[in-house]
Amino acid sequence: MKTVKNIAITTALIFAVATPAFAALSATDVRAAVKSAAAPGSNVRVYVRGDTVTLSGYVRDTLSLQNIEQAARREGATKVINNVFRSR
Repeated sequence: MKTVKNIAITTALIFAVATPAFAALSATDVRAAVKSAAAPGSNVRVYVRGDTVTLSGYVRDTLSLQNIEQAARREGATKVINNVFRSR
């Protein structure tokens, strides 16, 4: 009986540790990450709703365009709507 109880407890602990905790996105953290990923002279607005991030505005180069989307995803966004355009 102890063995079955120990297996059940061990299994529950494994699932508790292996299952990621789903937390709401911090709009402040997402904005900071996106702003720091954009090149100087860029103007990017960040809107967070649930796990979706919408980006709008402009950046100076293609690398910044890619970096801002990656920054939003690194912060936990499952969906990124990128309406940012390159200014040059």
